[in-house]
Amino acid sequence: MNNGLMPGFTEAILKAGGSQKIFLSSGLFNVPTDAKLIVVEAYGGGSAGGSGAGNAVNSPGAGGGGGACALAVCLAPSRLASVIQVVVGAGGTGPTGTSGARSNGPAGGATAFGSYISAPGGGATSGDTGGTAGSAPTISSIFTSIVSGAGAAGADTNNSPAVGGSTTNGAGAGGGAGERDGNAAGSAGGNSVNGAYSATGGSGGAFGNNSGNAGADGTFLSLSESSSGIGCSGAGGGAGGSQPVSGTAGNGNRGGFPSGGGGGGGSSASGTGVNGGNGGNGLVRVFWI
Repeated sequence: MNNGLMPGFTEAILKAGGSQKIFLSSGLFNVPTDAKLIVVEAYGGGSAGGSGAGNAVNSPGAGGGGGACALAVCLAPSRLASVIQVVVGAGGTGPTGTSGARSNGPAGGATAFGSYISAPGGGATSGDTGGTAGSAPTISSIFTSIVSGAGAAGADTNNSPAVGGSTTNGAGAGGGAGERDGNAAGSAGGNSVNGAYSATGGSGGAFGNNSGNAGADGTFLSLSESSSGIGCSGAGGGAGGSQPVSGTAGNGNRGGFPSGGGGGGGSSASGTGVNGGNGGNGLVRVFWI
Protein backbone atom coordinates (compact mmCIF):
# COMPACT_ATOMS: atom_id res chain seq x y z
CA MET A 1 0.00 0.00 0.00
CA ASN A 2 1.43 3.35 -1.08
CA ASN A 3 0.77 6.27 1.26
CA GLY A 4 2.93 9.24 0.51
CA LEU A 5 6.52 10.26 0.09
CA MET A 6 7.38 7.97 2.99
CA PRO A 7 4.76 5.22 2.47
CA GLY A 8 5.31 3.17 5.64
CA PHE A 9 5.06 6.23 7.87
CA THR A 10 1.75 7.58 6.59
CA GLU A 11 0.30 4.10 6.16
CA ALA A 12 0.99 3.42 9.83
CA ILE A 13 -1.00 6.53 10.78
CA LEU A 14 -4.03 5.38 8.82
CA LYS A 15 -3.79 1.81 10.15
CA ALA A 16 -3.70 3.20 13.67
CA GLY A 17 -7.07 4.88 13.12
CA GLY A 18 -5.78 8.20 11.80
CA SER A 19 -7.42 10.39 9.20
CA GLN A 20 -6.39 12.34 6.14
CA LYS A 21 -7.66 15.31 4.15
CA ILE A 22 -6.72 16.09 0.57
CA PHE A 23 -6.63 19.60 -0.87
CA LEU A 24 -6.75 19.85 -4.66
CA SER A 25 -7.48 23.57 -4.36
CA SER A 26 -6.94 26.19 -1.69
CA GLY A 27 -9.02 26.08 1.49
CA LEU A 28 -8.96 25.96 5.28
CA PHE A 29 -7.76 23.18 7.57
CA ASN A 30 -9.30 23.08 11.04
CA VAL A 31 -6.76 21.54 13.39
CA PRO A 32 -8.45 18.76 15.38
CA THR A 33 -8.35 19.64 19.07
CA ASP A 34 -7.48 16.07 20.04
CA ALA A 35 -4.72 15.53 17.43
CA LYS A 36 -1.51 14.00 18.81
CA LEU A 37 0.51 14.55 15.64
CA ILE A 38 -0.07 16.04 12.21
CA VAL A 39 1.77 15.13 9.02
CA VAL A 40 1.67 17.37 5.95
CA GLU A 41 2.60 16.58 2.35
CA ALA A 42 2.91 19.61 0.06
CA TYR A 43 3.67 19.80 -3.68
CA GLY A 44 4.27 22.98 -5.69
CA GLY A 45 2.85 23.50 -9.18
CA GLY A 46 4.95 22.74 -12.25
CA SER A 47 5.62 25.49 -14.78
CA ALA A 48 4.35 25.33 -18.34
CA GLY A 49 6.47 24.64 -21.39
CA GLY A 50 7.06 27.50 -23.81
CA SER A 51 5.23 27.73 -27.11
CA GLY A 52 7.08 27.21 -30.38
CA ALA A 53 7.33 30.05 -32.89
CA GLY A 54 5.71 30.14 -36.31
CA ASN A 55 7.80 31.05 -39.35
CA ALA A 56 10.99 30.36 -37.41
CA VAL A 57 12.31 26.82 -37.55
CA ASN A 58 14.97 27.41 -34.89
CA SER A 59 12.67 28.79 -32.16
CA PRO A 60 11.00 25.92 -30.29
CA GLY A 61 9.67 26.15 -26.74
CA ALA A 62 11.73 25.26 -23.68
CA GLY A 63 10.59 22.76 -21.03
CA GLY A 64 8.81 23.76 -17.81
CA GLY A 65 10.35 23.25 -14.37
CA GLY A 66 9.04 20.78 -11.79
CA GLY A 67 7.60 21.84 -8.43
CA ALA A 68 9.16 21.06 -5.05
CA CYS A 69 7.79 18.63 -2.47
CA ALA A 70 7.84 18.29 1.32
CA LEU A 71 6.72 15.81 3.96
CA ALA A 72 6.93 16.99 7.57
CA VAL A 73 5.46 16.09 10.97
CA CYS A 74 4.32 18.24 13.86
CA LEU A 75 4.48 16.43 17.20
CA ALA A 76 2.87 19.31 19.12
CA PRO A 77 -0.31 20.28 17.22
CA SER A 78 -1.39 22.50 20.12
CA ARG A 79 1.30 24.95 18.96
CA LEU A 80 -0.43 25.41 15.60
CA ALA A 81 -3.12 27.95 14.80
CA SER A 82 -6.61 26.49 15.17
CA VAL A 83 -7.44 27.25 11.51
CA ILE A 84 -4.75 27.10 8.84
CA GLN A 85 -4.96 28.57 5.36
CA VAL A 86 -3.95 26.01 2.73
CA VAL A 87 -2.79 27.34 -0.63
CA VAL A 88 -2.48 24.88 -3.51
CA GLY A 89 -0.26 26.15 -6.32
CA ALA A 90 -1.67 25.75 -9.80
CA GLY A 91 0.44 24.49 -12.68
CA GLY A 92 1.39 27.08 -15.29
CA THR A 93 -0.95 27.30 -18.28
CA GLY A 94 0.80 26.51 -21.54
CA PRO A 95 0.91 29.51 -23.92
CA THR A 96 -0.84 29.37 -27.27
CA GLY A 97 1.34 29.44 -30.34
CA THR A 98 1.07 32.31 -32.81
CA SER A 99 2.43 33.11 -36.25
CA GLY A 100 4.97 35.38 -34.57
CA ALA A 101 7.50 34.88 -31.81
CA ARG A 102 7.33 32.10 -29.24
CA SER A 103 6.00 32.77 -25.74
CA ASN A 104 7.49 31.76 -22.41
CA GLY A 105 5.78 29.17 -20.23
CA PRO A 106 4.42 30.72 -16.98
CA ALA A 107 5.68 29.66 -13.56
CA GLY A 108 3.87 27.19 -11.35
CA GLY A 109 2.35 28.44 -8.12
CA ALA A 110 3.82 27.86 -4.66
CA THR A 111 1.92 25.57 -2.30
CA ALA A 112 1.70 26.45 1.39
CA PHE A 113 0.34 25.07 4.65
CA GLY A 114 -0.16 28.33 6.50
CA SER A 115 3.17 29.90 7.41
CA TYR A 116 4.55 26.50 8.41
CA ILE A 117 5.42 24.82 5.08
CA SER A 118 6.00 26.24 1.62
CA ALA A 119 6.77 24.17 -1.50
CA PRO A 120 7.77 26.47 -4.39
CA GLY A 121 6.55 25.95 -7.93
CA GLY A 122 8.70 25.58 -11.02
CA GLY A 123 10.00 28.78 -12.58
CA ALA A 124 8.96 30.26 -15.94
CA THR A 125 10.81 29.44 -19.15
CA SER A 126 12.83 32.21 -20.81
CA GLY A 127 13.45 31.91 -24.53
CA ASP A 128 15.80 28.96 -25.06
CA THR A 129 16.17 28.40 -21.31
CA GLY A 130 14.01 25.85 -19.51
CA GLY A 131 12.00 26.68 -16.42
CA THR A 132 14.00 26.65 -13.21
CA ALA A 133 13.42 23.94 -10.65
CA GLY A 134 11.08 24.66 -7.77
CA SER A 135 13.56 25.45 -5.00
CA ALA A 136 13.85 23.49 -1.76
CA PRO A 137 10.83 23.85 0.56
CA THR A 138 10.88 25.94 3.70
CA ILE A 139 9.64 24.23 6.86
CA SER A 140 8.90 25.85 10.23
CA SER A 141 10.77 24.66 13.31
CA ILE A 142 7.41 23.54 14.71
CA PHE A 143 7.57 20.77 12.11
CA THR A 144 10.25 18.12 11.61
CA SER A 145 11.17 17.48 8.00
CA ILE A 146 10.97 13.84 6.93
CA VAL A 147 11.45 14.19 3.18
CA SER A 148 11.84 17.36 1.15
CA GLY A 149 13.40 18.32 -2.10
CA ALA A 150 13.59 20.71 -5.01
CA GLY A 151 12.03 19.93 -8.35
CA ALA A 152 13.99 19.45 -11.58
CA ALA A 153 14.65 22.06 -14.25
CA GLY A 154 13.03 22.02 -17.65
CA ALA A 155 15.20 21.41 -20.69
CA ASP A 156 16.93 24.13 -22.70
CA THR A 157 16.27 24.13 -26.44
CA ASN A 158 19.97 24.36 -27.35
CA ASN A 159 20.69 20.96 -25.85
CA SER A 160 20.37 17.87 -28.01
CA PRO A 161 18.58 15.82 -26.95
CA ALA A 162 16.75 18.41 -24.84
CA VAL A 163 15.44 16.03 -22.17
CA GLY A 164 13.83 17.43 -19.01
CA GLY A 165 15.54 16.99 -15.67
CA SER A 166 14.68 14.00 -13.45
CA THR A 167 14.35 13.76 -9.67
CA THR A 168 15.10 11.02 -7.14
CA ASN A 169 13.42 12.73 -4.16
CA GLY A 170 9.79 12.45 -5.28
CA ALA A 171 9.58 16.07 -6.50
CA GLY A 172 8.28 17.16 -9.89
CA ALA A 173 10.35 16.44 -13.02
CA GLY A 174 11.16 18.90 -15.80
CA GLY A 175 9.52 19.05 -19.20
CA GLY A 176 11.29 18.29 -22.47
CA ALA A 177 12.13 21.05 -24.95
CA GLY A 178 11.58 21.30 -28.67
CA GLU A 179 14.71 20.80 -30.76
CA ARG A 180 16.21 23.67 -32.73
CA ASP A 181 16.90 21.35 -35.68
CA GLY A 182 13.80 21.45 -37.89
CA ASN A 183 14.17 17.75 -38.73
CA ALA A 184 14.25 16.64 -35.09
CA ALA A 185 11.70 15.05 -32.83
CA GLY A 186 10.76 16.76 -29.60
CA SER A 187 12.58 15.58 -26.50
CA ALA A 188 11.17 13.63 -23.58
CA GLY A 189 10.26 14.92 -20.15
CA GLY A 190 12.22 13.84 -17.10
CA ASN A 191 11.26 11.08 -14.65
CA SER A 192 10.15 11.48 -11.02
CA VAL A 193 11.46 8.72 -8.76
CA ASN A 194 11.07 8.06 -5.04
CA GLY A 195 12.44 4.69 -3.99
CA ALA A 196 10.28 1.98 -5.55
CA TYR A 197 7.85 4.52 -7.02
CA SER A 198 8.38 6.27 -10.32
CA ALA A 199 6.59 8.26 -13.02
CA THR A 200 8.03 8.26 -16.53
CA GLY A 201 8.43 11.39 -18.61
CA GLY A 202 6.34 11.77 -21.73
CA SER A 203 8.14 11.00 -24.98
CA GLY A 204 8.62 13.72 -27.56
CA GLY A 205 6.65 13.90 -30.76
CA ALA A 206 8.27 12.82 -34.03
CA PHE A 207 9.44 15.65 -36.29
CA GLY A 208 6.63 17.30 -38.20
CA ASN A 209 3.11 17.88 -36.90
CA ASN A 210 3.39 15.43 -33.99
CA SER A 211 2.64 16.43 -30.42
CA GLY A 212 4.62 15.20 -27.44
CA ASN A 213 3.11 12.80 -24.92
CA ALA A 214 1.95 13.67 -21.43
CA GLY A 215 4.19 13.04 -18.45
CA ALA A 216 2.92 10.22 -16.25
CA ASP A 217 1.04 11.20 -13.12
CA GLY A 218 2.55 10.47 -9.74
CA THR A 219 1.81 7.16 -8.08
CA PHE A 220 -1.64 8.22 -6.93
CA LEU A 221 -3.99 5.29 -6.57
CA SER A 222 -7.05 7.22 -5.42
CA LEU A 223 -8.18 10.65 -4.25
CA SER A 224 -10.68 9.25 -1.75
CA GLU A 225 -10.30 10.20 1.92
CA SER A 226 -9.57 6.64 3.02
CA SER A 227 -7.15 5.23 0.47
CA SER A 228 -3.60 5.47 -0.61
CA GLY A 229 -1.88 8.33 -2.35
CA ILE A 230 1.37 9.54 -3.76
CA GLY A 231 4.77 7.86 -3.78
CA CYS A 232 6.26 10.33 -6.27
CA SER A 233 5.33 13.49 -8.12
CA GLY A 234 4.40 13.79 -11.77
CA ALA A 235 6.88 13.40 -14.61
CA GLY A 236 7.76 16.01 -17.22
CA GLY A 237 5.72 16.41 -20.39
CA GLY A 238 7.17 15.62 -23.80
CA ALA A 239 7.97 18.32 -26.37
CA GLY A 240 6.37 18.61 -29.79
CA GLY A 241 8.22 17.77 -32.98
CA SER A 242 9.54 20.60 -35.14
CA GLN A 243 8.34 21.14 -38.72
CA PRO A 244 11.12 21.58 -41.29
CA VAL A 245 8.82 22.47 -44.20
CA SER A 246 5.52 24.29 -44.61
CA GLY A 247 2.91 23.43 -42.04
CA THR A 248 2.51 23.29 -38.30
CA ALA A 249 4.80 21.65 -35.75
CA GLY A 250 3.70 19.56 -32.75
CA ASN A 251 2.37 20.81 -29.41
CA GLY A 252 4.12 20.23 -26.12
CA ASN A 253 2.12 18.09 -23.70
CA ARG A 254 1.25 18.47 -20.02
CA GLY A 255 3.41 17.62 -17.05
CA GLY A 256 2.16 14.87 -14.73
CA PHE A 257 0.11 15.52 -11.60
CA PRO A 258 1.32 16.76 -9.22
CA SER A 259 4.16 19.16 -9.99
CA GLY A 260 5.45 17.98 -13.38
CA GLY A 261 6.79 20.55 -15.85
CA GLY A 262 5.10 20.95 -19.22
CA GLY A 263 6.74 20.14 -22.54
CA GLY A 264 7.79 22.81 -25.02
CA GLY A 265 6.19 23.23 -28.42
CA GLY A 266 8.07 22.55 -31.64
CA SER A 267 8.83 25.33 -34.12
CA SER A 268 7.43 25.68 -37.61
CA ALA A 269 9.22 26.73 -40.77
CA SER A 270 6.02 28.48 -41.78
CA GLY A 271 2.51 28.92 -40.49
CA THR A 272 1.30 29.17 -36.93
CA GLY A 273 3.36 28.36 -33.86
CA VAL A 274 2.27 25.62 -31.46
CA ASN A 275 1.31 25.41 -27.82
CA GLY A 276 3.38 24.69 -24.76
CA GLY A 277 2.15 22.02 -22.35
CA ASN A 278 0.53 22.84 -19.01
CA GLY A 279 2.41 22.28 -15.77
CA GLY A 280 1.01 19.81 -13.25
CA ASN A 281 -1.05 21.27 -10.40
CA GLY A 282 0.12 21.14 -6.80
CA LEU A 283 -1.45 19.26 -3.91
CA VAL A 284 -1.64 19.20 -0.11
CA ARG A 285 -2.45 16.15 2.01
CA VAL A 286 -2.80 16.27 5.78
CA PHE A 287 -2.70 13.23 8.07
CA TRP A 288 -3.43 13.24 11.78
CA ILE A 289 -4.01 10.94 14.71
